[in-house]
Amino acid sequence: MAQVKGEVAEINPAVFQDNVAEVIRSLAQRTKDDPIEGIAISSHGETLIPIGADGNPVTNAILSMDRRSNQYHEELQERLGREKIYHITGSLSHPQFPVPKVMWLQAEHPDLASSVIHYDTANDYVYRKLGIPGVMDRSIASRFGGLDVRTGMWSQEIMDAAASIPIVFASNYSAGVNALFWLTLVPITAGITSNMAINGNAAAPIIFLVIFNVVQFALRFWLMNWAYKLGTSAIDALTANMQAFTRAASIMGVFVVGCLVVTMGGTQINLQIPNGTTRGLSATTVIVSEKEAENFTGMEGIDTESFKVKLKVNMFGRETPAEVEIGQVELP
Repeated sequence: MAQVKGEVAEINPAVFQDNVAEVIRSLAQRTKDDPIEGIAISSHGETLIPIGADGNPVTNAILSMDRRSNQYHEELQERLGREKIYHITGSLSHPQFPVPKVMWLQAEHPDLASSVIHYDTANDYVYRKLGIPGVMDRSIASRFGGLDVRTGMWSQEIMDAAASIPIVFASNYSAGVNALFWLTLVPITAGITSNMAINGNAAAPIIFLVIFNVVQFALRFWLMNWAYKLGTSAIDALTANMQAFTRAASIMGVFVVGCLVVTMGGTQINLQIPNGTTRGLSATTVIVSEKEAENFTGMEGIDTESFKVKLKVNMFGRETPAEVEIGQVELP
């Protein structure tokens, strides 16, 4: 399992593979009548897995919380500047990002780094073991510290500044649309037109470019308009119900603050506040003489044969008649 000690945070990559395989196996057994048609893997942050030539990890996965790359993160900032990195990547540099981690690996373990042909995320590694081409979601790639968010490509400027790191990260795509283009439209269209070209059709490359670009442009144009209209309508809805949203946020804030106070703070005092007394009666053995019994305070009389005592109980300023059975009455 995970090894966390000081600045080191690592885990055996087999943990990802084995657990995902177990989950898929279990689900497949439960859904025999409705087989699994697709899978999706959620992010494991900026976890980095160095992959060797045989397709297997050359060392443990370096978790996002690993801080051995602090020095190299600072060096990268000094070479390019915080503003420059932010302008390229859209986020401030951080030691948890994979680029500083690769810098650390190359500097501290050059022999190990030289055997790496690819760096996987936890998601990429699972896809690799499932036989799926290595692709990375752009939302994860944007947290590598080296993606140019304007072009969607790995920034050569950052890679050069980071001790000339070779670009050995997976290609990144936006979930949905790019998958539709690059993993569906391109292979199908290329397969058909390639076969046409092999058979001597000179128009095959032109057909490929026309089909791909027309479909891509049309779909992107429609999606852009749809997203714009959806976004503006959402703003109108939020504006119209701003008072309700503000009130809900305020109530939620009060709950959160209250929970934080109870959870994170508090003072314990040794003070007990009595909260009333239990109203009840208990049997008592009374030993009196006959003369004393006649004038016994608080008793209307004693029945020595049935051993019952009639009492007047004064509770909360109110007298209440009561009859209590006495275990034993001894008369001299």
